[in-house]
Amino acid sequence: MPTFSQALATQPKAGFWLYGPEVFRTYCRRHGLRADTASTISVDHARTLSRELREANTMVLRLGTGHSDDEARGQTAFALVRHEDCSLAPFFLIDEEIFTGRPETFIPDRSMRVLFPFGLLPKLSETSLLTLAHASGLMAEALGCDDSSIHMIPATGAGTYSFSFTVGSDQPRQLDHIAGQVEIDSVCIGVRNGRNHVIVTEAKRGPFDSIARHKLAYAVWAVRTNIPDDIPILAVYLRVTDRDQGLEFNVAECAIDDGRSGVPSLHSVEPIRHRRLRLRSPGG
Repeated sequence: MPTFSQALATQPKAGFWLYGPEVFRTYCRRHGLRADTASTISVDHARTLSRELREANTMVLRLGTGHSDDEARGQTAFALVRHEDCSLAPFFLIDEEIFTGRPETFIPDRSMRVLFPFGLLPKLSETSLLTLAHASGLMAEALGCDDSSIHMIPATGAGTYSFSFTVGSDQPRQLDHIAGQVEIDSVCIGVRNGRNHVIVTEAKRGPFDSIARHKLAYAVWAVRTNIPDDIPILAVYLRVTDRDQGLEFNVAECAIDDGRSGVPSLHSVEPIRHRRLRLRSPGG
């Protein structure tokens, strides 16, 4: 039996629909199901969304571990959401739709001493690729940062965070992400037009695909409470692809409601500009 058939049985034929929040293990126990929590409710790409949810134009969102009673303490909750447009577009960014135009060759003006270590490894991890993008000056170039951003050093990590957001556009409904794990690929300071900005980046490596909007939104909302109100936040999606001529860094700056003036909307994540920059592989 498909995992969410029982929940989807209550879904009307059209319009906005919300199921949950509910602890996933409790849902499975009630319906006699066995399913892995992480792989079922942690969806990063449109292709990894289950067939039953794709056919129902419905997204699954993980909402942390704070929704449970004492018997289910520490277990992760989820919600199912169908946007009133009855489309998955409000939940995903599609690479082929964002990264249009031809890539440009980027030639770093950094010293060989800075870039040399990246050529010593047979394959760079996503974290190393992010560091390379900053160390080479490529990220500063892509985002239009000032020369004073030459030493942008990204931090990465994960933690347990709580925040609220809304889904749906006509009559938004609030969801609470409580004590849930959020991975942050990169956060750093850049200077643009003489002003400091916090840059939060979600990075992926591989052929063009898609990214769930909440992956970038969760990272921004997780760190926003630690950022002074006078420092703007730049939300960035990076897709790195391997090409014969080197590494292609596809950088999309996204608009996002950072939640400083109220409960933010998940659907506020929208690409506003992009650059496609090709960097010769350091080891090539």
